Amino acid sequence: QSIVYAILQSSNRKYAQRKRLRTWVKLLQTDYAATRWRHSGFQFTNRRMPLSTYFSNRPTMKHKILYVEDEPFLSKVVKETLEHQGFEVQLVKDGALVVQTFDRFEPDICVLDVMLPNIDGFALGRIIKVRKPEIPIIFLTAKSFTEDVLTGFEVGATDYVRKPFSIEELIVRIQN
Repeated sequence: QSIVYAILQSSNRKYAQRKRLRTWVKLLQTDYAATRWRHSGFQFTNRRMPLSTYFSNRPTMKHKILYVEDEPFLSKVVKETLEHQGFEVQLVKDGALVVQTFDRFEPDICVLDVMLPNIDGFALGRIIKVRKPEIPIIFLTAKSFTEDVLTGFEVGATDYVRKPFSIEELIVRIQN
């Protein structure tokens, strides 16, 4: 907001343009948006809608995701993307640390890679299902043989996503 005010003060725009920009800043500060737009500027109506209605497609409830992935670049990209979408993500890179992180973090959903150091994802899925049977598990893995997919679902997976994958697809599967 202070950046916008600095732009307003140092700007050489016409007075009317600055006035419209100030109006928009005030509008943002009050967390409401105009419902109609005219060529001469904003026209406000009695109906006011929260800005989140217009500018956000993020989930209303903040889901806690336990994400287990040992590949550093992929894990960083997926974690940052999910956090940008409004999820709370706990990243674990080693299979041996998953159980204690699971107990401490108490996630709403688990996204597990299958090929991990120390403990594989299928064994982790079994352990997680014993501790909390109702938790959804999504396996996110490069193992794409039919036997691997069947093993994942026998363990109790809700979904099985094969690498390479679309991050948008993963987000939709997490939300469902």
